[in-house]
Amino acid sequence: MNKPLKIIFVVIAIVIIGSVVWFFSSERGTKNEITDREQQLRNLKEDISSQIPRSTQSQEEIEEIDRAGRLWFEENRTRLYENCAKYTTPPNSDDSGYNPIKKILTIYWWDGTLQQNMSIELPYEPETGFAGCSDSAKKILKHIQQTQVPL
Repeated sequence: MNKPLKIIFVVIAIVIIGSVVWFFSSERGTKNEITDREQQLRNLKEDISSQIPRSTQSQEEIEEIDRAGRLWFEENRTRLYENCAKYTTPPNSDDSGYNPIKKILTIYWWDGTLQQNMSIELPYEPETGFAGCSDSAKKILKHIQQTQVPL
């Protein structure tokens, strides 16, 4: 190998070795840079938190809404128990929907006489053994209980 080529090779090797040593030994960002970045992240978090909508209702308004909701719930439950006591299986019942939050089973069918879809809501309370419900209502409620997938 000729002499100028050896010199170029040695210089390149020294530059590469120096770069590798510098790369692995230098600190990745000074403490001030890290602190600045942490402060930027805290500021961003505060900005995002301030943009979340807050309730504008007073505690009295919330309590009034809660009382109205409980009153509606009690009236609605009374109607559901009445439905359950008088329920007979419609001739063409074809669908049902269960709401696990409200504990209500809605049964849908087509009424050929009225030419419209009909529905009835029944209380779904297996812990009471569906007390107060007609035999046909108990039959469908127990069927739902047996086939229901746990949430």
